[in-house]
Amino acid sequence: MAKNIKIKQNRQNPWFLGLLLIVGGLIGNVVAGMLTLPVLKATASFGLPTATLDLSFFKLTFGFTIALGPLTVLGMLFGYFLYKRL
Repeated sequence: MAKNIKIKQNRQNPWFLGLLLIVGGLIGNVVAGMLTLPVLKATASFGLPTATLDLSFFKLTFGFTIALGPLTVLGMLFGYFLYKRL
């Protein structure tokens, strides 16, 4: 009595979406770097400044910065639409 067991490929998960957004953003950033138009190279940076916890024997630093440009955002949107199509 063998039962049919379906193995479902689960591509609709948040990790896969994050991967596609990062890859899309990187591709958009590379394309922006190859172009000479200053409008497409403009970026806006935002994030949290670094904060350091220093305990003489242990140092821990937190913080991040995101720099977004027009082509980076377009690449991320392309990654999102690709995620929705899969």
